[in-house]
Amino acid sequence: MVSDRLQRIRHKKERAEKHILDLQLALKVFRDSSPYEVVRDSQTHMGEFVYRVAKVEPTPPNVMLIAGDAIQNLRSTLDHLIWQLVKANGQPTNRHLGYPIFPDHESYVAGVNGKIQGVVAGVANVIDGTNPYKGGNDQFWLLDKLNNIDKHRVLIGTGWFFENVQVGSSAPWGEAVASGYVATAKHFTVQPVNRSRPLKAGDVLHTTGVDLGEKVKFGLEVAFDEPQVVRGEAVLETIKGFASLVDQTINQLTPFL
Repeated sequence: MVSDRLQRIRHKKERAEKHILDLQLALKVFRDSSPYEVVRDSQTHMGEFVYRVAKVEPTPPNVMLIAGDAIQNLRSTLDHLIWQLVKANGQPTNRHLGYPIFPDHESYVAGVNGKIQGVVAGVANVIDGTNPYKGGNDQFWLLDKLNNIDKHRVLIGTGWFFENVQVGSSAPWGEAVASGYVATAKHFTVQPVNRSRPLKAGDVLHTTGVDLGEKVKFGLEVAFDEPQVVRGEAVLETIKGFASLVDQTINQLTPFL
């Protein structure tokens, strides 16, 4: 039955969602422990106020262990999908089956048939349209790459500054807006200049000629720090993006189950 096959796939995806909820909680507990401390230096001789990193605590191991579990279940969900699509076509399954994700288009073309042997032509066409290789839809490649890393060691997640600065309403609004801050109902926001950068004690996060006060909120998050793979992408948001990708892929292929 179609519903039975889809339900088996969904069971695996639901397990991934449970890990994502656990990850959210673990990150909240970590953030609530004040792992990153930013202090404001006295006004400098240049007439500027400097906000500097005073403390950076390492990411607890359980955070990245849970992240790895979520990634593994999401990647496996795609493999379960192919398995059920082959069974739906009445063909024999084998240990080589899996969602075909490759490091480039050339290797995808060379290897895709071996990964989806037994599916109907329509399934192959849909999969081709998802471009599951680096240089096509890089999200597939990143999911697969992080899953492979997690098979051998714990993924690395460190504190990163996403260049976003929020300032409370007690700051001098006129001066702030004139200096390039964007006003909203409750705070000012400094628009990102660079995507992100790693946190290190002693680093200057923000310099301004406006006295913004002590209560400044910086965009500090745990991000992946895997050289040559991904650096500076927030762990939770990245994994949520993977979950959306998997859902979209399941929906595209459900008519063939």
